[in-house]
Amino acid sequence: MTTRITVTLDDRLAEQIREFATADAKTQGNVSEWIAGAARARMLAEEARALAKWQREHPEETAAFYAEREAEHALMHASEAHRHGDAA
Repeated sequence: MTTRITVTLDDRLAEQIREFATADAKTQGNVSEWIAGAARARMLAEEARALAKWQREHPEETAAFYAEREAEHALMHASEAHRHGDAA
């Protein structure tokens, strides 16, 4: 599903966006696709900053989370090795 919106930009910014969209091999000049990608990248960066901040403020929870992920990874690796007859 897509939604059409109208965005008003000054001429210089509009031209820069057209140039970026045209130069981007992924969007191949599709300005809407380029703007959507730029917005997604911005939102992802904001989420990453917020997560990093939370992790700095909650070091114990962060350490426990990553320890659990490492244990899961080790268990999966051992299971795969066992299934293939490898020595773990």
